Amino acid sequence: MKIGLLAAARITSAALIEPAALIDDVEPVAVAARDLGRAQESADEWGVPTAHGSYEELIANDDID
Repeated sequence: MKIGLLAAARITSAALIEPAALIDDVEPVAVAARDLGRAQESADEWGVPTAHGSYEELIANDDID
């Protein structure tokens, strides 16, 4: 399952990224924040391929299940 993250907060790693790595077939593929720079920084840190500068863009992303 490809998931999108509606936050770039510090807790996201412990709350979503790390648990997702423990589950077969779960892959974070996008992260969104109100600021594209913050989303891109988080995506780079977490190894997530896509960053969005709005939550609406993430919700419209067809690559997310």
